Amino acid sequence: MLSDSFMWILCGALLCSPAFAAEQGQSQTVLALAQAGVTLDTLAASGASASTFVSVITTLEADGEDVTAILSAADAEFAARTEGDAINESIETQGITHAREQARAAAAQALAQATSDMVVARADLIDAAANQYASIDSCANAQTLRQIAANAHRAVPVEYRVLTLTEAQWVDLEQALDAKRNGAEVPEGGPAAVLAAASLNTDVQLARSRHQQNLPLLQQALSAILLSDLSSEP
Repeated sequence: MLSDSFMWILCGALLCSPAFAAEQGQSQTVLALAQAGVTLDTLAASGASASTFVSVITTLEADGEDVTAILSAADAEFAARTEGDAINESIETQGITHAREQARAAAAQALAQATSDMVVARADLIDAAANQYASIDSCANAQTLRQIAANAHRAVPVEYRVLTLTEAQWVDLEQALDAKRNGAEVPEGGPAAVLAAASLNTDVQLARSRHQQNLPLLQQALSAILLSDLSSEP
């Protein structure tokens, strides 16, 4: 079965192929959604069926605007960060000069702008995906998609991303789950309490069940998309 990480590898290979230099394929749309935190795991846990997944991909590809925006923003953010790292490295190895100081300030400004553009592009694509999702499924499931995608940066299994927690509670939950993964005792106090409450949360339990049920079907649908895009190459 295809994991989300393998999805990135396959989509990346497709994006480097000549066919994608001239036109946008569905694989690019899948990759764009992943940039926004809408991965197969996110979709599966929110309750998306394979047909819903394909419909969302098809609609976003046909429109194209939000997909292009986030991929362009991601490229700009990567380029700005790479440029900033190179300048900082040159300062560390060769010393500071007025020109390098100016270049570092310009690079930091470019990165801040690129990061801001990425935040906007991510939010726009999540909105577009959730709106299409709601039009063919349910508003409740679409809202779950938004919630999980918004918490994509949290280092917890996907089912816990349905939760709305304070920053301190997220830290406690991540600490508790990390301890469990490593076979260590969950720290008493906040981490243990947050984990206990989260594990009993009905939204978490539903997301876990949906994820287990829907993920294999979404993986099959993704395989079909990737194979279709590969077969369409000249």
